[in-house]
Amino acid sequence: MLDEIFASASPDDEVQFELALTKTWLRQLTLGLILICRNAYRGFVELMRYLLGVSISEGAVHNIHQFAAWQAGAINRGQNLPAIRVGRCDDIFQSSQPAGRCIGTRHRDTSGRTNLCQI
Repeated sequence: MLDEIFASASPDDEVQFELALTKTWLRQLTLGLILICRNAYRGFVELMRYLLGVSISEGAVHNIHQFAAWQAGAINRGQNLPAIRVGRCDDIFQSSQPAGRCIGTRHRDTSGRTNLCQI
């Protein structure tokens, strides 16, 4: 359907590059579109179906995100957090609710920025 709409009659419409769509790459695409582009699960499912011809359920998208969160938690638990004395704060929303988060730094910021929070 979309192929017909965007079909080009131009003879110089050459392929710019080719990309191997492995399962690993598709998982990264899932995380990137939802975390970076703030895409909804349902929108991602539709994008996969219409543009790539790949069938994926909202539950599978959720499982990919849960597994990535579990991996990130394991990495975070392995960090030496007591060494952090100054944090950088930002406003983040989770499930439409504000959830302020801080990222720790080992060195004090001398730039005069006000987005630092003591840990």
